[in-house]
Amino acid sequence: MTPEILKKKNILVLLLMFGVQELYYIIYYVENYLLKLKMKKNLMQIISNGYIDFLNFISNNAKDLIKKMLCVNPLYRFSSNDILKHQWLFNVLDLFS
Repeated sequence: MTPEILKKKNILVLLLMFGVQELYYIIYYVENYLLKLKMKKNLMQIISNGYIDFLNFISNNAKDLIKKMLCVNPLYRFSSNDILKHQWLFNVLDLFS
């Protein structure tokens, strides 16, 4: 029950507005839920295919490291030792020294 019904003021108009707001909320929620499901499905496909889309400002060394860390085949995926030996990490450490 809306607060306006309890006060008995302009009940019909306010009740209709309250109902419209509830419908809008339900539609918005369902639409967002379906969009999230679609995005999750797409994300799962992207991860299982090993596709990575990089932004333009990412360095080639960083791209190489990320690709090797996220390799689909676990036999070829970088270990923590491999990551610590990668050229990108040395480049970053040089920037801070």
